[in-house]
Amino acid sequence: MSNMLDQKIHEEHNFLEALSIAYFRGFLSEQVVEFAHPNGTLGSGLTIIIGENNSGKTTILTALANFEERYGTLETDEKHHNELTRICLKDCKGDSFDWIYKKRNKWGVKETVDNTLFSVSPYHIRYLSSRRIWEDEFELYDEDVKDKNYHYEVTERIYKADRGSYASSILNDEFGKILAAIYEQKETRDAFNKAVRGFIPHFYSWTISRKSRDKYIFTYKTKNKIQHRGSYLGGGVINLIKILSIFFINSSDHIVLIDEPELGLHPQIQKKLANFLSEKSKEMQIIIATHSPYFVNWEDLKNGANIARVFKDSSGQVSLANLNRDFEPLKTIINEDWKKPYQLDVVAKEYFFANKVVFVEGQEDKSLLEKLCTEERIPLNFEFYGYGVGGFSKIRSYLAISKHLGIKAGAFFDKGGDGDKYYDELVEEYGKEFYLRKNIKEDIRDKENVEIKDGIAEIKYIKGDFKEGIVKPRSKKRLLKYIQGFNKFFLK
Repeated sequence: MSNMLDQKIHEEHNFLEALSIAYFRGFLSEQVVEFAHPNGTLGSGLTIIIGENNSGKTTILTALANFEERYGTLETDEKHHNELTRICLKDCKGDSFDWIYKKRNKWGVKETVDNTLFSVSPYHIRYLSSRRIWEDEFELYDEDVKDKNYHYEVTERIYKADRGSYASSILNDEFGKILAAIYEQKETRDAFNKAVRGFIPHFYSWTISRKSRDKYIFTYKTKNKIQHRGSYLGGGVINLIKILSIFFINSSDHIVLIDEPELGLHPQIQKKLANFLSEKSKEMQIIIATHSPYFVNWEDLKNGANIARVFKDSSGQVSLANLNRDFEPLKTIINEDWKKPYQLDVVAKEYFFANKVVFVEGQEDKSLLEKLCTEERIPLNFEFYGYGVGGFSKIRSYLAISKHLGIKAGAFFDKGGDGDKYYDELVEEYGKEFYLRKNIKEDIRDKENVEIKDGIAEIKYIKGDFKEGIVKPRSKKRLLKYIQGFNKFFLK
């Protein structure tokens, strides 16, 4: 049934396949972003772009937005004049659309007129940037309302404006027209209000009323029916209203770009918004750039969502890696850990946003080692993953994902059993790029294990490094040496 739905969606819509960028803004050598394709399941059409501040996430969205016909040309300082600037968009049917800028010769003179070889894609791309201007007053002319194409034109102009192409006052006027377009259609307005109240229960209703000849004002009522000016809304609510409005105008459009959807939002609202976007991406492509782990969902990845991580490689150049369910190590983690929710919760998802991570086998390894560092006042140059990976056999998958995404990583193993052989294999495989160490103890703490031999239960006592949460004097120096080794590695 899922495959039939997937086929039907693709027959009705031609989705984006990939975007390649070369010599545009901070990008030098060609990098490729792969886009997730909706298949009727939650999150399947969601592409999540992650990376540090100023790493190039917004550049990707801007490059993609350039293929909207109304978005104009690239700025001079966005191009590399001694190289060929190229941005290429490909779709699922094999068609490609290009922006190409000619390079200069060695004397700095253009070899040709700086003429853009440009082809407009047939897509209506809605781009909501992270610079979200808001005022509760805006201009709305009578001819705008009378124009039959008003609803569509407003859509295009507001999202162009949100790129920063227009002055802030004009940008705000365009968003006011978006709200007016929603407000004048009762069915759309009711659906929009219901959606907003799903996030903000006390947001009861809103109106757009004439203040002067061409000036209008946005007001809203809370659940107690008290009316307020729109300027009293918090930044998070304004952000939420702008995001939700995208999905209540021109529903036939199927590509949405959102830069930092988490801006100003409470963590619980972020979770709800992530679920909302996951639901919407069942049948449309949504591409977001985010710093929030709430917008990375393991179930979405299982259904086909894609992570695109932007990072600086060893030479300092911008690089990009794509991660989806086709990557076997990720598939292994998702399929094996779904019965252990804590292994895949928001703390674990912070891993995708980290640059330096150490993997340990279990949650006690993490908590006791962190406790020791806190007591000894040793700052860490890295983060321990989640609550531990859930056993030594999982570490290979996490190291493989780290290598793929450009995350600097290390791992700390217990001694003994099959783990020794496994450790040796990983040292051979990853020892040159990651920092791997094995403890001399079988476990981080004293514990009793029950073993069955010849049908008889035997209790085996294991002596570890901690007893009842207190580190043993002989173990402290050795464990701190391990920690300092990891710290030194991550400083390189």
